[in-house]
Amino acid sequence: MKPTLESNSRSRGVNLGHLAYVLWNRLGMIFILVLLCAVLSFTAPNFLDSANLMNVLKQVRLLLS
Repeated sequence: MKPTLESNSRSRGVNLGHLAYVLWNRLGMIFILVLLCAVLSFTAPNFLDSANLMNVLKQVRLLLS
């Protein structure tokens, strides 16, 4: 039986569904965080202000210590 192009591409190719699943499991929360920061930076004028960023860093420092 001669292999067809379709069977060759399945055996050698990358399963994009599985790749997307693995990437989402590993990087999904980072993607959501970046998206949330981008939306907030456009909607709230003081979101990327240095005073706000310092306040957030101080709060995170207290949570991590």
